[in-house]
Amino acid sequence: MSYEVQANKNGKWVIESVQPDEDAAVYDAQLLLRGKSTMSVRVVKEIYNPNDDSYRTKVVFRRSREVADADSVEDEGEEKKGHKAKLERDSTLWEDVKHNVKEVVDAVHEKVTAFVGSIYYQVFKLVLIVGIGIFLLITLQDLAEKL
Repeated sequence: MSYEVQANKNGKWVIESVQPDEDAAVYDAQLLLRGKSTMSVRVVKEIYNPNDDSYRTKVVFRRSREVADADSVEDEGEEKKGHKAKLERDSTLWEDVKHNVKEVVDAVHEKVTAFVGSIYYQVFKLVLIVGIGIFLLITLQDLAEKL
């Protein structure tokens, strides 16, 4: 298990460091947020699953700068600065939504895969096949009696 410290710079998430400890990762993220080029940070926990040799991720910490701190450029008007900060926050939000949807899809896929490999699925298939077979036998028997 490890923790990625990611920073949103120019609308893209960049891995800044990888820490073995959540507290250290959160501390690094908070330090990064103080930098002028970093609009938001997040810490992503990565969990390795040896059964299927895959990784699962979960965002455990997320922070963004306030609108007032978003730009320190003095020659831009207040309205333009606010609009730029809003666009950057919206971009960050969209990235987080995509990440969360991916987590849900991966979790559902994992559950479906586990179900398909389970005994319950095998029993369900057997009952379904036997049921269809009985239905066909009864239907053919009725059809044969009518002839």
